[in-house]
Amino acid sequence: MDVRFKIITRRKKKGLAYHLYLPLDKKPHGQQRARTTPLLGYDLTQEQAYSLAVAKIREIREAPKSGPFESRRGSQGRGARTLRDGIALYWQMMTLQNRVDFARPQSIIANHLLPFFGTHPLTSYTPQLGIAYISKRREHGAAVNTIRREWNVLDRIINLCVEADWLAKNPLKMVTKNLPSRQRRSRIVTDQELHLLSKQCHPDLWRLVVAALHTGLREAKLLSIESTWLQVQEDGGWLILPKARSSIKGNPLRLPLNALAERALFPLHGASSQGRVFARWKNASSIKHLWSRTCQRAGIEDLHFHDLRHTFATRLQNAGVDYEVRQHLLGHAIKGETGNYSHGGEGWNNKLRAAVQRLDGEMINAKIEL
Repeated sequence: MDVRFKIITRRKKKGLAYHLYLPLDKKPHGQQRARTTPLLGYDLTQEQAYSLAVAKIREIREAPKSGPFESRRGSQGRGARTLRDGIALYWQMMTLQNRVDFARPQSIIANHLLPFFGTHPLTSYTPQLGIAYISKRREHGAAVNTIRREWNVLDRIINLCVEADWLAKNPLKMVTKNLPSRQRRSRIVTDQELHLLSKQCHPDLWRLVVAALHTGLREAKLLSIESTWLQVQEDGGWLILPKARSSIKGNPLRLPLNALAERALFPLHGASSQGRVFARWKNASSIKHLWSRTCQRAGIEDLHFHDLRHTFATRLQNAGVDYEVRQHLLGHAIKGETGNYSHGGEGWNNKLRAAVQRLDGEMINAKIEL
């Protein structure tokens, strides 16, 4: 961004306050240059502060030309809370919950939520404002699942504002209940596509692909695996995972490893290696562009890395693995979610045919004919 600005900190009762120091345009007749120092939030990381600063600068640039930013802010009422106050609270709760991956919510807040909702006082929010946001995102070509992810972040922030007694109730609750239905994917990777991927993948990325196909773990959890989580016991390798930080996105605490998973996960330099197994990447967002380029080179369309988790579940289903076992290995806490990851195939079709043929046999044994 071609704008000179600084982020300054001040110690206050609420914690370490982060302010944006932004010189504005020069005043006429040689007067002193105007500046603004809006509050970004409290106890932020450098990434959070920078993300909020960029969004604030964009907000100032898009302000009406009829008056300076400070007077426009004052027209909302002195002390009126905005989404920015809720975002500061949101980051504090994320830090308190020891969340690791901030990249996605940072991008959602800076690129979408703040530019649209940032100038409105929280008390002015209406269902119509929420509907206008969804309509705008649809016009820009955003997918339904993308809009839902963005809305979930907004909904969490607004609910925190309600819990903090800044709002009497969530004014966007009606919109939340009527969001477009989520589009569930049923894409799995074929053996032919895997062969093509193996030819184009960087060796580290291929190890990650193999690990995903044989453990079913999400990319964020795979990338967080520490060498110390890997153990060799009498019956083979095990991955000892910490308890999931989310009650929705769970994971098994003990995951058995087959031979291919062991080769992909165990440190290349021996069991004494320390740190993350896939230290090459910081988080799930770090592999997004590499994955896209690799699929493009391999001539594979519409394949998400998360589809490998669907492939893991579907292969277990076709191998005749019980639903309860599949649910445990996937770490699903929501009832029925495992079924959304199991997409059938030849093995599953054989089981279905065998089931109805049992009825055929019972009819014959009972000497009942058409």
